[in-house]
Amino acid sequence: MREIIVHLDDRTAERLRAVAMVDGVAEGVWIARHVEDALADLWPDALRSLAGAWADAPPPRPSALRARRGDDVRLDASLRLAAQGRTEEGRA
Repeated sequence: MREIIVHLDDRTAERLRAVAMVDGVAEGVWIARHVEDALADLWPDALRSLAGAWADAPPPRPSALRARRGDDVRLDASLRLAAQGRTEEGRA
């Protein structure tokens, strides 16, 4: 497994810490999962081979489909904590 250094400003690093804590994983695990999701934005070869098989528009990118799931999908870490009755300091 490779080790990669990521430089984040203080605010972003704190938000990362908070959301990883809420998800119950280490910060590196949280980052790795989201990198994997971002890189999975390609259709499988079997599906891409069907492009042009229909006369209408080409299929949308998976990220375009995910973007339509609604505003509640990307909750800010503080909202997730509030939903669990906690604060960023860990107090209820």
